[in-house]
Amino acid sequence: MIEGNISATTVKQFKSHLEHLLIFSESLTINMDGVKTIDNNGFQVLEELYKTSLLRNKKFAIIGEDYDNIYKAIQPINAA
Repeated sequence: MIEGNISATTVKQFKSHLEHLLIFSESLTINMDGVKTIDNNGFQVLEELYKTSLLRNKKFAIIGEDYDNIYKAIQPINAA
């Protein structure tokens, strides 16, 4: 469960923590219900994590009430 804001000021710690979880786990599911705001930096990190999951053959999921908007933003990567 992610809570708070994902922005330029928090994105480095956000990315580092989630990369660690993704590398050392079989899968990663992120619940975005507690996220108040997310800027382009946050979307970029989610996109990078998604790419990393594909390269490492790991399961990666984003869930929550507004996950559709996030999923649509990173989904074109899967088609490439």
